[in-house]
Amino acid sequence: MRFRLRLLPALLCLAVATPQLQAQESIEGAWTIVEAWGETEAGEEWNLGENVQPSLFIFFDGHYSFTAVNGAEPRPQIPEGTTRADLTPEEGDAVWRSYLSNSGAYEVSGSNLITLPSVALWPPFMAENSRPVYELRWDGADLLLTTQAGEASRVWRLRRLD
Repeated sequence: MRFRLRLLPALLCLAVATPQLQAQESIEGAWTIVEAWGETEAGEEWNLGENVQPSLFIFFDGHYSFTAVNGAEPRPQIPEGTTRADLTPEEGDAVWRSYLSNSGAYEVSGSNLITLPSVALWPPFMAENSRPVYELRWDGADLLLTTQAGEASRVWRLRRLD
């Protein structure tokens, strides 16, 4: 009897904590980048800190969409009346270089987020074997996504919007 009385408070704590743990571990929903940092191919550290541009990451029912301006500065405006065809290669590069956009399906395997892009701004992302992998980590309520490309790395701190 005494054993049951001692076990009851522990079971109650577990019952109360379990929904909170499950909610934190779900990546489903809408997120935005609140901080970004990493290392370049040359081994130089970079950090945008909290000076990030707009972004939206959506995860729902096995599908995802990433859209972000990867940088500390807004993209340059295109003069009114200008079309994409009117841009010089340098102007086009300045407008699109820091823009990220891709969508498709995803799966979570252990601490990895594996994406299967079906549409992307960068065509190689849509290649048949393309399966970009991000390490998932939690920092309180924030979700940290880390990706490695060669010797370069990038970490996005995402915060839930909904």
